[in-house]
Amino acid sequence: GDCIGCEYHAAGDITSLDQPLPDGNGALGDYIPDRSKPMEEVIADRMLLEQLFARLRELDPDADTIIQCWLDDYRISDRAIAEKLGRPQRTFADQMKKIRTELRSWLKDMIEKLGITSIFVTHDQDEAIEVADEIIITNRGRIEQKGTPLEVYQNPDTAFTAGFFGQTSVIDNYQVFNHFEEVPGGEKAIVRPEFVKVTKKNEEQKYKSSATEGIVERVAFRGSSLELKVRVGNTTLSARRSLDEEPVREGEVVDVFVQRIFVTKGNEAVLLHNTAMVEDWLVI
Repeated sequence: GDCIGCEYHAAGDITSLDQPLPDGNGALGDYIPDRSKPMEEVIADRMLLEQLFARLRELDPDADTIIQCWLDDYRISDRAIAEKLGRPQRTFADQMKKIRTELRSWLKDMIEKLGITSIFVTHDQDEAIEVADEIIITNRGRIEQKGTPLEVYQNPDTAFTAGFFGQTSVIDNYQVFNHFEEVPGGEKAIVRPEFVKVTKKNEEQKYKSSATEGIVERVAFRGSSLELKVRVGNTTLSARRSLDEEPVREGEVVDVFVQRIFVTKGNEAVLLHNTAMVEDWLVI
């Protein structure tokens, strides 16, 4: 309608964007930048979302209900959705995990086919690693590090980034493990599961003399490997063991060799290699 003749504007309660400027050079609205997305970007986003939902419908018969739950409340849990669907919670959670894995691969391929740049916001480390070409890790509104997933994972700049991925173990006294140099001012240590080698007492271990004795507290089958919780002194470490190796059992005494660790110093992360391995490299 006519903004200038509007009763609210006439009463002085509202300033119209159509109000002429005092100098006569156009209206107020002419000087407000248009921050809306270009139409082609809107169309590309819409297409991607529609195709994502179509793919979900192929994977789950209750896809429309699941989609509506997400649209109504993006924070809704799988447990709450399972209750709405009348499906067993554990079974539904396992199915959704498989579906998310499938959709991540599909989404990455589709983004490349469309040739668009996308920003993917997630709290899921697996999603960040698998979908992104470049990731930005933030902590309390501050950028900790950015780079390719492999760069960030292998060379963390900060203590926060070093402990961000995977099931890391944070220990107070890393000197409980043999053959690690002391870092002046070092506070704690971060140990990733792939840093830990667990061997049975009757197995050959190249660095057996440098290993520390531990007790297996928990064994969980994870499909392609066994996930272990091993206690060494007052410290509990996460580790993995291949299915090709003889299984270990809860309560079993084993040898634990920690290959490397990240030592935190403030928000700095210092990578240390076990000196037993370094000495071996020097001999070779």
